Amino acid sequence: MFWAKELEEPWKYFLDNFAENNDFMDAGETKDEHSLLVNVIAVAIGRLFGANKVVIDKLAIIEITEHKFYYGVCLANGMMTAFIYAEDINTGLLNILTSLLEGRQDIIRFSKTELDDGYESKVTIVKNYLKH
Repeated sequence: MFWAKELEEPWKYFLDNFAENNDFMDAGETKDEHSLLVNVIAVAIGRLFGANKVVIDKLAIIEITEHKFYYGVCLANGMMTAFIYAEDINTGLLNILTSLLEGRQDIIRFSKTELDDGYESKVTIVKNYLKH
């Protein structure tokens, strides 16, 4: 996920190997909040679509504590958004369903940078992936 040039590859790997694995999915615990993930989703949606305000709704976050791994879904300005984040490598992916009719998915890699007064989200839009 960290080095991938084609971001759909690690996303597909997660879906094929973990999302359909009941043991893996059952190992997670629901979290009510994760400020980094909410911040990154808002920054990414704002940058991609020129939105000054981003509303995050229906947020569901699952944490797998022993692996320091998070995954989940939400609506971001009404767009279905799924995410995975590996804390140990400080890297995550957002998959934003930007057009249901066209099947367009924008996949974005993100990380965070520690600052003296907290952290800053670093959102790198590596690839906009159009799936037909």
